[in-house]
Amino acid sequence: MKSGLIVSTALVAILSITTGSHAYTDRCAEYLGQGKIDEAVQECTKQIGGVAKTDNTARSYLNRGLAYQAKGELGLAAADFSKAIELNPKFDKAYTDRGNTYILEGKPDDAIADFSTAIKLNPKSEHAFFNRGVAYQAK
Repeated sequence: MKSGLIVSTALVAILSITTGSHAYTDRCAEYLGQGKIDEAVQECTKQIGGVAKTDNTARSYLNRGLAYQAKGELGLAAADFSKAIELNPKFDKAYTDRGNTYILEGKPDDAIADFSTAIKLNPKSEHAFFNRGVAYQAK
């Protein structure tokens, strides 16, 4: 009987660990995937604000930036991508997504710079190469 109680307690502890710290990140990404943009912004903001502690705040900023981008709030999107880069300067996807925002804002030179940085960080990034070509075309 004691071993069953110990196993149950251990499972509860594991569930608390796996669902506690990443719940808002996963929910934010899930909302993004479902096209529930306002909900995604709210969930990411909760995580960034410390309501749901995480070990990857840069990803929360990236996800919220994607949600802002989908809403057409490009200034907020670029700011969140910049914050993700500040927190993790080697986050190639943040450079690519900020570059996409710069294209939408009509700033091809800034976009090219970000895509070039993303390529240096991840030479296999097809998105960065393709989008850099789009930025050169826009220029």
